[in-house]
Amino acid sequence: MIKFWGVRGSTPISGPEFNTYGGHTSCVSVYTENNPHIIILDAGTGIVELGQYVLDQKIRTAHLLISHFHMDHIMGLPLFMPLHDPEFNLHIYSNHSNMSQFFAEVLFNPTLFPVKWQDVAATVTLHQVQAGDVMTLGSIEITTLHLNHPGGAMGYRLAHQHKTFCYLTDYEHDDGVFDQQLIHFMHNCDYAVCDATYHDHDYSHGKKGWGHSTNIRAAQLAKEAHINNLILFHHWYRYDDNVLNENVAQSQAIFKNTRAAHEGMMLAF
Repeated sequence: MIKFWGVRGSTPISGPEFNTYGGHTSCVSVYTENNPHIIILDAGTGIVELGQYVLDQKIRTAHLLISHFHMDHIMGLPLFMPLHDPEFNLHIYSNHSNMSQFFAEVLFNPTLFPVKWQDVAATVTLHQVQAGDVMTLGSIEITTLHLNHPGGAMGYRLAHQHKTFCYLTDYEHDDGVFDQQLIHFMHNCDYAVCDATYHDHDYSHGKKGWGHSTNIRAAQLAKEAHINNLILFHHWYRYDDNVLNENVAQSQAIFKNTRAAHEGMMLAF
């Protein structure tokens, strides 16, 4: 089962006008019945609530796949409470060249968070992965892809029992041209979670070069890659429920099987 715990980009947001889609930043979980562990994609603020679920379900091992280290994708990690459980095991995967130093000197720096990285109670194992790597976690095969984003980002394709799920957040198309490697990577997948941060007007007025896509470009990409279902993701934090409803309608005119991710959304996998 795939579940969305955070779907926003850049920063969390709150207010009644955001209730339908939610205000937490990026976090998605993947859990299958025949795997004793849980896979987590990104550690935005959505991972805080996920942490309580992990504790309630007595899950003892998690594999966290980080797309990149911009703050909206990692800011929830310090308050992922299983991290402070001595019986918990956390594996973290990223292409970052020195995760341990980053966690110790930045995210868990005492000026930002009271618990030092070396003092977290859980057993943490860090894994550096590169674009093109293939790894297997239980019955799930995971493939990686470099994404065009300032500082770099990683996309993930998960395959399980003839179903495929692509997590492709934080990328930008150079001069409006689709990356053929990206199209090949997501070709024929059942679900593709795609960056759709902006609508076209906002993108063309000051957001070029910020490393993100639009709802229209996401739909065009889905059509080009012949996927089954498109999930718009990484919503700009200022877009309320009405704007996102409009974005979905615009995308559906290009690619019918389009939805926008919302907190609590679940997909069979």
